Amino acid sequence: MLSFVISVIALFVGYALYSRVAERIFGPDDRETPAIRKGGSTDIANCQMLCKTHNRSKGNK
Repeated sequence: MLSFVISVIALFVGYALYSRVAERIFGPDDRETPAIRKGGSTDIANCQMLCKTHNRSKGNK
C-alpha cells in the first residue's frame, strides 16, 4: 500500500513539473498575426500550425 501511495504522489509531482516545462516550450504564441495586423483575411485556408520557435522564425513577411 505504501508503494502505491508513493507512486501516486510521484505521478502528480511529475505531471506538475512536466506541465510547466511543456507550457514553456509548446505554449501558445499570443502575438497578433500578420493577417490581422495588415487587415487581411483570417480564413481557415491560411492556417499554419507551427510551434513557437518556427512561428517566430518566419518573421513578418
